[in-house]
Amino acid sequence: MKSFRFRMQTVLDQRERVESLAKQSLAEAENALKRGETLLTELADVRTALVDELCRLRTEGFDANETRTYHNYLQT
Repeated sequence: MKSFRFRMQTVLDQRERVESLAKQSLAEAENALKRGETLLTELADVRTALVDELCRLRTEGFDANETRTYHNYLQT
């Protein structure tokens, strides 16, 4: 009976493929995180601008319809 010869190169190649896929998945997740953080920042800026505008309108004169419109927009 022939003796079995274990070839380490096959195992190393498989390990390299798995690591490469893991790195690719990590890069995709990091990109998604960056896009999400950018979107969140933009939404916070819009909300701040709306609240500032609402405060300005309150000092100039109270308009119930305008206030309700801003409030509904912020809830959405």
